Amino acid sequence: MDSLTFLPGQLYHTLEVSLLDNSLPEGEKYFTVELLNPTGGAAVGESSVAVVVIQHSDQAFGVFQFAEFSLFVTVEESEPYNSVDLTVCTGDTQVASSLS
Repeated sequence: MDSLTFLPGQLYHTLEVSLLDNSLPEGEKYFTVELLNPTGGAAVGESSVAVVVIQHSDQAFGVFQFAEFSLFVTVEESEPYNSVDLTVCTGDTQVASSLS
């Protein structure tokens, strides 16, 4: 927990919060910053809590796509019931996910 000291005549103070990225798949997360314990006769106003939302940046829920070799497939109509194999992949093997 840090303290902010306002000098006479100072109207604004910037609070810097460092965020560390990691490679773990995570959903959206948030934290709050609250102004507490004013001194010198000051009071805490109505806007005393800030909410910071960190959006997921690592595709926590998986990203499905066709494999490069399945984007364009050529087949012949030689059989009445022919089939085509298309490969779908996801970039994340650490999270169980599905597609319907």
